[in-house]
Amino acid sequence: MADGMDGFEQRLRQRLAETLEDAAAAPRRRLPLPGAAARRGHPRWEGFAAGVATAALLFGVLWATLGRSPAHPGPSVAPSTNAGRVISSVSVADPVFTIAAGEGGVWVPDDASGKLLRIDPRSGRIAATIPIAVSRLASADAFDAVATSPGAVWVTSAVDDALVRVDPATNRVAQRIALGVRPSSLAVLGSDVWVTASQADRVLRVAVASGTVEASVAVTDPGPIAAGAGGVWVVSEREGELSRIDPTTNVASKLLSAAPGSDYVVDAVVASGDGVWFRNLAARTVQHLDAASTLITQQAGVGGTATWGVTDPLTIAATNDAVWVTVTNALVRVDRRTLHVTQLPLIQPTGVATAADDGSLWLATAQGAVVHVAPGTG
Repeated sequence: MADGMDGFEQRLRQRLAETLEDAAAAPRRRLPLPGAAARRGHPRWEGFAAGVATAALLFGVLWATLGRSPAHPGPSVAPSTNAGRVISSVSVADPVFTIAAGEGGVWVPDDASGKLLRIDPRSGRIAATIPIAVSRLASADAFDAVATSPGAVWVTSAVDDALVRVDPATNRVAQRIALGVRPSSLAVLGSDVWVTASQADRVLRVAVASGTVEASVAVTDPGPIAAGAGGVWVVSEREGELSRIDPTTNVASKLLSAAPGSDYVVDAVVASGDGVWFRNLAARTVQHLDAASTLITQQAGVGGTATWGVTDPLTIAATNDAVWVTVTNALVRVDRRTLHVTQLPLIQPTGVATAADDGSLWLATAQGAVVHVAPGTG
């Protein structure tokens, strides 16, 4: 009987290894945040997700059979490293792919229910569920992006091609702005909300005060977007390019392009200080582009060992002293001064938002959990 179990274990381990290799080799989906663009329908993600799901099932069977624990802790066990410490974890009904923090709450769109969840950052509990859908949802990626501005929470709605403004004082929808195109990502700069429409190859400038579309800027396949450091920064996902829109002229200029034969070199981007940090997927690094010179001035590797053998970074955020990137099995901290890299183990984080009031981090996960993290010092 022992020989039989040993043979079963060996075959199961072999099958698990083969599945993990397939998952690692599958093209990866890109998950920018804030403003996740085309989050679930991308064929790159579907191939990878299928491999991960099968691997997870096999891993569970192997764990149950052998009585061993998984190598990486889930959010509920509150891991702690030099990168940070898990404070709490809030369970939600469905996987979370986009998240924002500000205006007295942590905001998570729930596609399945058609509601915007408001989490109290102090208690770590869901404080309100705000209906934002105009009809019964027909797709699983109805609300791809969320962001905050003074006195407002903004959500893109692919159900009715609209930008939705929620009043955080009343927890009600205050305005629906018809865009005429399907929105994907968004960023706030001063008195304007900038919305990407990848299917239309446009970036729309929406005035917060009037709720009108003031400009439409041509950018090929715009996806991840960030605002600050003197401009609006847009990634063209199909070409792997980074462009900057001048908010004074509404003109877009290409700054970085993918090298011939490379794939998705430039991805999620965040504006901070005197420039922007972005992911270089081909090199598995984060890089800093100086806004004045438009030159790359810093870079750090964010690869390493990852659950399921996947090392592609997923999303990016910035605080005063660090840049934060999610990979498949961890939150990665890059020190902005020394470029020292540390990791906090987490399973399937999909996005990260920073809280301006206390500098803490809120992470979305594909496990249906929202995780609150106290940042470490590296």
